[in-house]
Amino acid sequence: MAANIQYKYFVLPLIVAVFPFFALKGTHIIGGEMTYECLEPGLYRITMQLYRDCALGLAPFDSQFGTLTGRATIYSNNGNDFLRMVDLAPPQVSRVPFETDNPCIVIPPNICVEQGTYVFDVELPVSAQSYYIVYQRCCRNNTINNIIDPGNAGATFFIEITPFAQANCISSPEFNDFPPTVICRGFELDFDHSASDQEENSELVYSYFTPFIGGGTAGTGMNPGDPFGPDGVAPQPTTKPPFSQVSFIPPNYSRFSPLAGDPRVVVNSETGRISGVPNVLGQFVVGIQVQQYVNGQLASTVHRDFQFNVTNCEPTVVAQIEHDDLIEENTFVVRSCGEDRVPLFNASFQQNNIWSYQWEFYLPEDTLIATSRNGTFEFPGEGIYRGIMIANPDAELCNDTAHIQVEIYPPIFADFQFEYDTCRPGPVDFEDLSIADGSNIVEWNWVFKPGEESTTPSPVFLFETSGSKNVALEIIDDNGCQDRIVKPINYFPLSPIIIVEPGKFSGCAPEQILFRNQTPFVSEEYDIFWDFGDGNFSEELNPENTFKEPGTYDVFIRIVSPLGCKNEETFRSIIQIFEGPEAGFEVNPSALTSIENRVQVSDQSFGGNGWQYNFNDEAISFFREPSHEFRDTGGIFIEQVVFKENGCTDTAIIFLEVLPFFSYHLPNAFTPNGDGINDVYVGKGITDYLNNFRMSIWDRWGQKVFETRDPNEGWNGRKFNSGQALQQGVYVCIVEFDLPNGESKVIKEFATLVR
Repeated sequence: MAANIQYKYFVLPLIVAVFPFFALKGTHIIGGEMTYECLEPGLYRITMQLYRDCALGLAPFDSQFGTLTGRATIYSNNGNDFLRMVDLAPPQVSRVPFETDNPCIVIPPNICVEQGTYVFDVELPVSAQSYYIVYQRCCRNNTINNIIDPGNAGATFFIEITPFAQANCISSPEFNDFPPTVICRGFELDFDHSASDQEENSELVYSYFTPFIGGGTAGTGMNPGDPFGPDGVAPQPTTKPPFSQVSFIPPNYSRFSPLAGDPRVVVNSETGRISGVPNVLGQFVVGIQVQQYVNGQLASTVHRDFQFNVTNCEPTVVAQIEHDDLIEENTFVVRSCGEDRVPLFNASFQQNNIWSYQWEFYLPEDTLIATSRNGTFEFPGEGIYRGIMIANPDAELCNDTAHIQVEIYPPIFADFQFEYDTCRPGPVDFEDLSIADGSNIVEWNWVFKPGEESTTPSPVFLFETSGSKNVALEIIDDNGCQDRIVKPINYFPLSPIIIVEPGKFSGCAPEQILFRNQTPFVSEEYDIFWDFGDGNFSEELNPENTFKEPGTYDVFIRIVSPLGCKNEETFRSIIQIFEGPEAGFEVNPSALTSIENRVQVSDQSFGGNGWQYNFNDEAISFFREPSHEFRDTGGIFIEQVVFKENGCTDTAIIFLEVLPFFSYHLPNAFTPNGDGINDVYVGKGITDYLNNFRMSIWDRWGQKVFETRDPNEGWNGRKFNSGQALQQGVYVCIVEFDLPNGESKVIKEFATLVR
């Protein structure tokens, strides 16, 4: 794609987070590691390299002017015993360059990474136990995407000096380069993360590890506590090993997949090379360790804890065209078969950043030139013609060139013929008749139906179903030319054997039977005629027929294919219909209530010798005329099944309703004189099932003097039972209520008040 002097144009947006600065709280750590050099037995030079985000002047490195003094802690006896702390001198600070060999990459001005290098010597007597040199500092950026609670999780950097390394004065390995701080989503990451050491018989093994936590937020801002305690921003002394580890957020992130790439970003255990395609935007904590084996024995392990920033890197000028093939990723091949006039379509992007184009094709006696976005070129005939298309040809930088190879070949023509027995199921023989003058056909791609293909020149194929089949043949010659043809095949064979289901059936009149035509290849496109032997006919593929009379029946079927092939068959005596009984019964009474809830059955069936009654799933009876008392109100059913000696049955069902019984009567007079006899005007009866009850009393002038919704509450002769005593006379009582079946009732009665 790109020529030696052309470049693509990238923009890398910054995603490094910005945080407020709290005193002592280093929300700036993005990586680091600790190594050592054995100067002589018992004397070691410790080197700790830390990396911080310096974009907006966040907390500087420890021991710099105006900051707290950094201290490393030394543990002996395999990390169990505190030995001493070492004050760290101010680090040597340098800016980490953002290296690129592409002048068209615009580096955002606020990308800033600093490296702080601490170097100090320690004397440690040779011991049979390991020494640990430890430095802990909080905190990480709280916008990290792959670990839990990153803003409160500091980091632990340490090195273990093993007894084997002490005894042999072995120095630890050192990583050669620091990984890029910004990497591009969707682009291949290929970084050499190897290390070097001074040992001759050593082997270095690389792998991911889970980074370690150190310190917390105690003693900063509004957070109470000791800043130098175990939970402080700078633990002095540090905590002992083993150290706590960060918690990756499952299921997308883990120690072995910290970036969630596809393919997964991995580290090569032998070379240390990190490779893969990161495809998730964000900030990610990654741990890489190198284990040093000397003469097969583990001597040391160096842990590097660092932060990857994954962002979008979009090329702004890419020259390319629509093509048939691609050679070495930068030459676009366009083939034309039989046509000297070739249209070429530009696919360059991004168009907003492209303002001009230039096409050039170099012919033996001429050069074809065009300046439009798309071009059509007339070539002198068959052959191979090379050229270029430049996006932004007048730009000194940030243009791009597409190399083009136009190949013109003779045309080829796809064709075929086929042969098969139109009346009997069988395979279809296909014969290739394609023509290729001056070339050789090298590929035949037959498609008989989706998923059924062949690559042989003249295949044989058996269709599993009938129908009009569109068969396609695509051919490709050794020049890469293609042609395609589609031909219809009317494949409607007729099996010599007709298959009908049911093959044998016996039942009771009237019997409805579904006939299924199971003859292979037969479908709705075939003409079908059925004769069921009872005077009924059908032209359906799978018809139903009801045999109403007892007897034995022959079934005849005739099938004619769309191509005129015919087959017919009579299936003798395959249907036998027996005479069945006729169910029927009556019940008395036909209207039931919760009081009168017993029913008597009167059998009206014919031709049976056995009976079964189902009373609403409450009881089963085998008597011919049983009785039954229903337990509940509501809709009910009674089902009668009548049996005959030949096994035939018939069923009848009656649906009834058991209504709740009610009674309600009103008196015509009452004497509210306080003698305890007939003092209240109230109705009497069975009112348990009444709904929406309301009783009202009205005087002769149409005024309401009493109302209640309680059927057990009566009128005491006073206005609304609490006002003045009403005068003697005749009043009107109106009672309204709903029955359980929804029927509404209204009762009116004269109520005579006697004093």
